[in-house]
Amino acid sequence: MPSAENLVKNLLKHKILKLIVSSINTPIILSSKTKSPIRAFTVIEILISAAILSLLFFGVIGTFSSGSRSFQTGNWRVLAQKKAQVFLALLRENLEKVNNEVFVAASGVTTVNPMPLYLNNRWYGPAATCDVSQPVLYASIIVPYKSGQPDIYRLPEKGRWSGLSIICQNRKLTIKRTGSITDFNSPFPAQGRRADSTKFDDAGPEATVMSILEDVDSLQFSLIDNADGRSIKVNLVLRRYSNGLPTEAAISEEILAKLATKDQQVVGFVP
Repeated sequence: MPSAENLVKNLLKHKILKLIVSSINTPIILSSKTKSPIRAFTVIEILISAAILSLLFFGVIGTFSSGSRSFQTGNWRVLAQKKAQVFLALLRENLEKVNNEVFVAASGVTTVNPMPLYLNNRWYGPAATCDVSQPVLYASIIVPYKSGQPDIYRLPEKGRWSGLSIICQNRKLTIKRTGSITDFNSPFPAQGRRADSTKFDDAGPEATVMSILEDVDSLQFSLIDNADGRSIKVNLVLRRYSNGLPTEAAISEEILAKLATKDQQVVGFVP
């Protein structure tokens, strides 16, 4: 009977043992279901798959971001348009009340003391940006003084004064009507001295109105003369800003305000 040593030599000689050893040292992955060998992913395949998933992920994020920006822009347009319309409606209502200092005598004869409407030349005529801090407009709104009529026991009726102003402060417009002379900072004597204080009182707190409009990109006032009198046309452009920079999103609104007095003086000024 051959010895174990001879048997081993014979196996090696016929390469049987080599085959067994090789099969033991080679990893084989078996499926838990089929118990058959399956092929594993290579590093290159894993990297390619990760790259594709990354592209899909960033594509979804980009689509979401674009949709979010579009929604924000659309929402801004709707809100900005409504705010501009409310602001301009208030401006038109007050511009149409701008008038002069009027005295009505007992005989019915009226005396007029002109109270000009002052407009900053920056926006009076050409359209200009609102990235500055300057006054835009000054005017007076006055209820006439009526003299007394002793023969019918009618006492004098004092007039009432209120001042109208618009201030621009770095893309923000503030319109303010005040019935207090101490709260009205017009640099012009016609408005600054108010009307004749012996015949006109301040309109008081009930006359106070104020509104603020932001994101104002440009502003323009135009004077229109026709057979019916004088009108002021106001053009306004609002623009959305993002991180302090202007975007393409913008809206525009305009109004036409007919002045109460046909010969109302409109004077340009440089602050």
